[in-house]
Amino acid sequence: RFRHEQLRAAAAALVEAPVRVALHRGYATLLGDRGESPLVIADHLIASHAKGDDAAAWLTQAAALLVPYDATAALTLADRAVAVGNRPDRALAVVRLRALASMGRVEESDVLARALLADTATWNAASQASTARVERYDPDTLLSGRYRKVYENAFAHSPLEAPWPA
Repeated sequence: RFRHEQLRAAAAALVEAPVRVALHRGYATLLGDRGESPLVIADHLIASHAKGDDAAAWLTQAAALLVPYDATAALTLADRAVAVGNRPDRALAVVRLRALASMGRVEESDVLARALLADTATWNAASQASTARVERYDPDTLLSGRYRKVYENAFAHSPLEAPWPA
């Protein structure tokens, strides 16, 4: 961590670009393991040109944190997460929706909201399968039961169907 931008720039100039990229990637991993803010991790992932679903997940978390404060920056991070990720992500779509709506981009947010709602059946099926898998392979059945209660409480107050039969 550098206290002054000129010191950081001078140190960066002494390190070759491929090494600098690798250092940023390693630092992002280290910060993630330490539980640091996704915003700090996102900076290093961007500097390292990281790709893949892990990088997309960190960028999505950082974008979600930014939405209330700077929706434009949040949308930029979310769009970068779309670019680096390998598969569609519902959480990322929700972050993009929140950012678009916060920016007053009504048409785009409406299209995205309708797409998310149309995909609810697919999401419910995937959630049901995930819940069943956790309950089957989790040796602590009490913990699984607690998770089911959390899910039931969440869906009791949601317009979505619960992802399991009643």
